[in-house]
Amino acid sequence: MTKLLLLFFILPISVFADDLSLCYNVKAMFVTVGKTCIHYKKDKDTLYFNSIIRSSKLVSFMKRIEDKGKGIADLKTFKPKYFLFDQEESKYKATNEYIYKEDRIVSKTTHYDKSWKPTEEEIKEFSNIDYFEPFMLSMVFYRNIHHKKEEPLKLFYKNKTYNIPYKILGDEIEEINGKKIAVKKISVKPFVKGKGLLVPDGEWFLYLDKANLYPIKIEAKFVFVSAVAYIETIEGKTTLIKEIIEQYSN
Repeated sequence: MTKLLLLFFILPISVFADDLSLCYNVKAMFVTVGKTCIHYKKDKDTLYFNSIIRSSKLVSFMKRIEDKGKGIADLKTFKPKYFLFDQEESKYKATNEYIYKEDRIVSKTTHYDKSWKPTEEEIKEFSNIDYFEPFMLSMVFYRNIHHKKEEPLKLFYKNKTYNIPYKILGDEIEEINGKKIAVKKISVKPFVKGKGLLVPDGEWFLYLDKANLYPIKIEAKFVFVSAVAYIETIEGKTTLIKEIIEQYSN
């Protein structure tokens, strides 16, 4: 299934040397409920993101989930340029597209019926350019953790702005796939409003690989369920995120 997920990524892995793919096995009550992957690709001073979340066959039989995301960011300014999120969670289907301009965010939201026929479209503009979409905001988060900062994360998502608090709890050792890894544990409270099955709720715990800054485990809570994502496969340049942080940190 992991290989099928990776087929989603637009650019082939062999195009550039600076790429990283992380795939996670998502469990709830010790049962696998889905897979999620994120792919980073750096080309000069541009960073490309691709992601997918897909429910397992068992869960899909009841409530199918398949969310796909794409993003482009300018590393020189450490700011997003483009974001697209296709959301399919049971009967709820929508896309959110953001274009970041110098002085505004152009947001396009489209809702669909069960056969993916558009039923509603809305275009709005916002001046909150210092609020980032989820992909590039995660890079800001990793940068802050690297520099031991605990500043609220400024999120722009579904035409709303949020200040997401987090706290660095300390260093631990986690055992993943039989391997002990030194991690930094962080508490995050991602109170975000939205529709669908995967609306964040409560307190999350992230376990970042201390050496490379990417999550190896995520304890997540949603309105309807709690789940844990464990790193399953790592492909590409494992040091990519840390190298980007160190090269482009202000």
